Amino acid sequence: MVLDKTTGESLTGVEVRVEGTDLKTYTDFDGKFVFENVKAGEYKVMANYISYGNNETKPIKVNSNELHALNLQMETLDK
Repeated sequence: MVLDKTTGESLTGVEVRVEGTDLKTYTDFDGKFVFENVKAGEYKVMANYISYGNNETKPIKVNSNELHALNLQMETLDK
């Protein structure tokens, strides 16, 4: 799930990518996103949204047939 760090509101339409792969998706109206069929390995997840700073996770270890819940908080860019 991707949230605004200040307001706690979910963000719709955030681009979310798995670094080092071609996997990319966008958040839904509730700020949720899903990646399926991610191969086992260690990855960073990156989020990009207009008017917000980019967000990158620490490396996440993924094993076969494993689910991960990930919450990202994004901050607006200072003007």
